[in-house]
Amino acid sequence: NLTSQDEGSELYIQHFYQNLDDETVRSNAVIGAKYRMTRELTLSAQILKELESSNEEENLFEFQLRYRF
Repeated sequence: NLTSQDEGSELYIQHFYQNLDDETVRSNAVIGAKYRMTRELTLSAQILKELESSNEEENLFEFQLRYRF
């Protein structure tokens, strides 16, 4: 994770690997960012790239706008 000094912005990279009992293998990478616009409003986005899968591989883009009151 890389976080700004005021902790209002964050950039992150994650890697997940699963090897399940039924010989299902999954490996994916996530790159994302989060930005706190105000104390109540946060904007975030991430891209998930499936690197290895026993099933059909998929790529996801997630976008989220959160308002806390």
